[in-house]
Amino acid sequence: MIFLLLLLLIMPAFAQPEAEPDLDARIQNLLQGQSIDGQDHAIGYGQVAGLALQRNQRLAASATEPEQAVARSEQAEAARNPTLSNNYFYVHQDQNLVAQNLPNTRYVLLASGYNLAQSTLYTLGQNQMLNRTSLFIPIYTGGRLESNMHLQDHLAGAARQDLQRRRQETAFQAKQQYLQVLLARENRHVADKLLAQAQGIQTLANARLNAGVANQLEVLQAEVAVANAQDAEVKTLSTWQQAQADLAVDLDLPVLTHFQPDEELKSPDLVAQEALPGGQLKDWLSLSLQQRPELEAFRQRLLANQEEANVARADLLPQLGLALNYDVIGAPTRLAGGPSLIATLSIPLYDGGVTNAKIKEIDLHRLQIKTEELHQLEGIQLEVRQAALQVNEADQRLETAVSAQKKAAEALRIAEIRYQVGAGTSLEVVEAQASLGNAEFDLADAHFRQLQSRAQLNLALGQPLKEGN
Repeated sequence: MIFLLLLLLIMPAFAQPEAEPDLDARIQNLLQGQSIDGQDHAIGYGQVAGLALQRNQRLAASATEPEQAVARSEQAEAARNPTLSNNYFYVHQDQNLVAQNLPNTRYVLLASGYNLAQSTLYTLGQNQMLNRTSLFIPIYTGGRLESNMHLQDHLAGAARQDLQRRRQETAFQAKQQYLQVLLARENRHVADKLLAQAQGIQTLANARLNAGVANQLEVLQAEVAVANAQDAEVKTLSTWQQAQADLAVDLDLPVLTHFQPDEELKSPDLVAQEALPGGQLKDWLSLSLQQRPELEAFRQRLLANQEEANVARADLLPQLGLALNYDVIGAPTRLAGGPSLIATLSIPLYDGGVTNAKIKEIDLHRLQIKTEELHQLEGIQLEVRQAALQVNEADQRLETAVSAQKKAAEALRIAEIRYQVGAGTSLEVVEAQASLGNAEFDLADAHFRQLQSRAQLNLALGQPLKEGN
């Protein structure tokens, strides 16, 4: 029965997490160069955060920290329970020691001849064995066990709050990376259009040169415009591929996955999905101090610090324990045993100043936690302030970019008409095309910043993740 109990106790120690074999298989696949090629993957702004929360490996690693804290809390709680142990001892004594205990018995063959019990003679022989089965019950520990339980509970609460903040940051990172993908795709479209326009001007310039109505300078200017457009094409294509690879890593997908975003960067639907809470800056500052998970984590750590001090003080308090033993003692060929009950009362008198040093360290740690909390409060206010400024700046830049793009488009239209009727030069058209291309690049960047700034403000406010995320 005892062995069955011991087996049940040690079995959890050999249990592996359910996902560990899958992780081992994936690691081996990657080391062997497998699981690299990806497939087309349709995705939208409303899905990317949820996918990141489900699949991001950095977040998955962080998600084990609260579970580890809960396991430590369970250890602290289990320390209050009785413990059962079985110990075996074997002692071999020199024959002279045996002779001193029983004079003149070195050559005795029959113990009964000396009025000695045979079991006594065996017990005091050279070879002795002890088998002790002990049940120990902690009665009173000065509150150490209870305080340690509360300590681990508070640390587990802090770990859960830290994980909640990491979830918010992971969702923001995924959304920001998705916006980078949209920006890269939009820039690629702009580069494609610039290249097509430059090639059209080059074709027209060559035709005018052959017809004798243009000179070599116009052709050279058109060729320069084509070269610049080709350079922009290469850069935007590389950025587009890099943005997809970065998003694939965030979503734990093969690095060569090809994403097919569901919306355009200029879609007003995106702005609606990143709505901001009502109110002004003061309201946002107050809201952030109520919602940010880090602040609750600091409160939990302060409570844990107090319990840690209680654990240290308990070292100077009496402790009472009760042990119920069953001992089997004797020679290997004849064993006899019986129960015993031992109550242990330990009263510390002086520990050399160890406890006071522990409490001093704990007090300094509490001071450190409060200082970090103050710094965190100031940092949160700064984050919200900066994010609010970025939102205002992004809105203004978007208005400017929209106006500049319209003006650049109109300037190109006029330049093309003038060139077609012979009133303008190809240089005017090339410059107008370049100006329009820059304006469209700026417009795409302005849309990106508008969405990113809103997501950044919601992150600074600690906005709860939407249901399903």
